[in-house]
Order: sequence, then structure tokens, then C-alpha cells
Amino acid sequence: MSENAFMKEPTMRLATVLACISGVVLALFILIRPVVGRIGSPTAPDIGGLPPGPGPSGSTIDTSLDSFTKRPLPGRNGVVSLASVEDLIFAMTNQERQLAGLSPLIAEGTLRDIASEHSTDMIARAFFNNDNPDGRSTADRIALHHRQFIGGVGENIASIVNADSSMSDQEVAQRFMTIWMNSPGHRANILGSEFTHLGVGVSRKGNDILATQDFADVQIYLDQPVPVEVYRGERLPLTFSSSGPDLYDYWSSEKGLSVGSVLSIDSLTVNAPPGVYKLRFYFPVAGRHLISMGPWVEVKSR
Repeated sequence: MSENAFMKEPTMRLATVLACISGVVLALFILIRPVVGRIGSPTAPDIGGLPPGPGPSGSTIDTSLDSFTKRPLPGRNGVVSLASVEDLIFAMTNQERQLAGLSPLIAEGTLRDIASEHSTDMIARAFFNNDNPDGRSTADRIALHHRQFIGGVGENIASIVNADSSMSDQEVAQRFMTIWMNSPGHRANILGSEFTHLGVGVSRKGNDILATQDFADVQIYLDQPVPVEVYRGERLPLTFSSSGPDLYDYWSSEKGLSVGSVLSIDSLTVNAPPGVYKLRFYFPVAGRHLISMGPWVEVKSR
């Protein structure tokens, strides 16, 4: 056997062993990872001056925002929302937080709409994931549909397949809460001290029930909704009724970086190149800046 052949054989064996180990590790990761994603956990926000109740006026979900993908919404035939179960889950979530000595979450109307849409979408398109088949994460969907929200988000999802038709709304809500509280990742969202607001959406088709909890740690609300489509040379309506960020920029998720320079909150003329971006806002905190995501916008040229 030549020296080259002698050196090559153990190398091939080592590569085979390493490949087997990698395969086992990957399989274990897929099996044990939680379906929940904890998306964005910045420092606990200053929520002084926030409006009470379910969020700012005029903040409603707009399905026309699907213009980014030009994909029509799937059919919703036979899918119904379970408002009573949603209310029960919301109340039970705050009960768990109270037991843990945490502040109660505030009901947020637009988050509820977004959560309900995701539960319905999972049934309609037969998937079960925080990311939808279009590749949109929880943060993406909230940035797209919530035109006034700036902050961090988290999401829990769960399903009951072939649910007993005799189950009461209370039993259904308790079943979902038991699933989440028995899962470390989901429990962490429910008991997240940074979260301030919550929307719950529960949808049913036949005997299958899907539930979504969308959590938010609200830094601040914009005074008015940011348009989905903005044109170069126009001004962005970035105004706040209380002390807010002093800087902002355009973040490209596709490139994974900021496009252009960081701008003063007073420099509102759109100068980013055409493309789809998330607005990022910089809040001054003790000599540094806390960065939080805001709405998603599409910059166009006339």
C-alpha cells in the first residue's frame, strides 16, 4: 500500500464518522426544538404615554398589504374564529403572570387580528409553524400589518387535532394553556417580563383547532399609520405624541444590513433606493441606543 493510500483510508473513515455524528445531532435538534420563536427581546421598554386599551385608533389589519407577494389569500371556507376561547386564553395568561408576580398584559386589537389571521392561515394552507409558507416570520407579519407599532415581539402556537366536539370553550382554552405552560419555550413567552401587550387568535375547522398568541414589548406607537408604499422624495409620517426615538434607518432583511446612513428623526424625506425595508428606530438610553423594529415599507420611484 502506498503512503498516499495509507493516509487516505483513515481520512475517509473519519469523514464518514463525522457525517454520521452530524446527522444524529441534526435529527435531535429537529425533534426537540420548540415550535415557538422568541423574536426580539430588547431591554424592558419605557411605555409611558401609551394609549390604554387595545392600541391606537385606526390600527386595524389590512389584508391588501399582501401586495408585497402579489399572492391572493387562501380560501377560508369552513374556518371560524373562536372569540370566547381567545378571551379565556387571554385571561388565563394574565392569571399565570399574576401568580409569577408579573404585570398583566394589555389586550391589543391589531395583534389579535394578526394572531387570528395566522391561526386561520395555518388551517387554510395546512401548515404548522411560526413562519408561513411565504417565508414571513412573526416579526415580518407584525411589521407588515401593524403600521404604528415599534418594539419586539414573540409568538406561541399550538394545535388540537381531532378535538372532542363536547369540549367546552373553557376546556379548549385550558388545554392550550396546559400545552404552552408545559413547554419551556412557550412558558418563557407567557411569563416574559419584557412583554407588555398580547393578542390571541383561535380558529377552528371541523375538529381541528389552531391557536396563536402574539406578544409585544411596545416601545412606542406612531401617531399615525405608516403607508405600505412610499415614494422617493416624499416625507414619512413619523411623529410621536410622547418622547420617542431620535434616529432611524432602513433595514434590508434580504441583505442583512442597513441601507444608507442612520437618519435624524427630523429628516423624513425618503431617500432609500427602491426596495422593501423594515424601519429601525434608535432610542437613546443611558448614553447608548436601543434599536427596535417598526413597520415594513416598500420604497418606489415614480
